[in-house]
Amino acid sequence: MGRVDGIRKLKAEGFKRLNLSVSLNATEDATRDRLMPVNRKTPLAALQAELAAYRPRANFALGVNYCLMPGLNDTREDAARIAAFCAPIVRTLVNVIPYNPGNHPLTRAPTDEEVDTFLEWLREEGLAVRKRITKGRSVMAACGQLGNAELRERRRALRVVSD
Repeated sequence: MGRVDGIRKLKAEGFKRLNLSVSLNATEDATRDRLMPVNRKTPLAALQAELAAYRPRANFALGVNYCLMPGLNDTREDAARIAAFCAPIVRTLVNVIPYNPGNHPLTRAPTDEEVDTFLEWLREEGLAVRKRITKGRSVMAACGQLGNAELRERRRALRVVSD
């Protein structure tokens, strides 16, 4: 998510072997505010500065998760801004996660070709990248779908009937 206060607390604890991952999902504050309301408390510049200062060990690599959403955060300029965000952090691994629309979609799922193109743009920017395999889409448990209240209610009803 990207809570600066939490990153500061984690740093103060002094854990050396702990890994850290942040959900970026947008490269401009206005878009990230819409997709991730926590951004209103911690804008990208503040998050970037805190992550750049977080280095628990020499070989530490920050995981940067980016849910690719066609029409919202999938341009070549977004790829360049991800690289600019990561630049002061030293070592990062960008995990590109194809968006899963769910019941109340913000957009459609990206095609494999769109994901591959975005990955190539990130590589051209010099970033280490990985495409996350989409799992759980068929049972509404994939990225962006775990908060599905309707599905939870249906599952509760099935448990009651089977008990």
